[in-house]
Amino acid sequence: MGSYVEFLNIIIDCVDKQGWAIMPIFGENVRFCYTIGLWQNYKHPEIIMVGLPMELSSNTLSFAACQIQHSKKVYQPDIEYFEEFFENSKTIFKPVAKSNYDYYFGMALRYYGNIEVPPLQLFWQNENGEYPWNATVDFSEQPDLSIDFKVENVK
Repeated sequence: MGSYVEFLNIIIDCVDKQGWAIMPIFGENVRFCYTIGLWQNYKHPEIIMVGLPMELSSNTLSFAACQIQHSKKVYQPDIEYFEEFFENSKTIFKPVAKSNYDYYFGMALRYYGNIEVPPLQLFWQNENGEYPWNATVDFSEQPDLSIDFKVENVK
C-alpha cells in the first residue's frame, strides 16, 4: 500500500486530467463515496453518497460529475430529481452539516486545504418511496448527514 502523499498525488492527477475524482471509503461498518474536484473546477459542491455498494455509488457520482462538467448542471438542495439517477425513483440533495466534514470528507479537506467547500449528500428513496427522514422502516445505512451528530453515535 502506498503512502498518504502518493495517494493524494493520485487524486490530484485524476482531478487535473478528468476534472474530478471519486473517493470510495468502504469497510466492515462504513460505506460511502464522495467527489473531489467539483468545487475547484466547476464551483459545484462536492457530492457524497452513503450506504450503497461501491460500484453503484461510484457510477452514480461519476454520472453526476459528467452532468456538472459537460451539461453545466447545478444540483440544488431540497429539490427532487425524478429518474435523474435511478429508474422510477426520486432523489434529493441536502447540505452536509459541518460537524460531519472531518469524518466523511477527510481526503477532500486535505486536498482543498484552507478552502471551505460546501458538500451535498445525495439521498435516494427506498422501495416504499421514502427518504430516511420519513421512512417507516430502518434506513440506518443511509444516515442523514445534514443533521449535526457525533460519529460515535452512528451504528
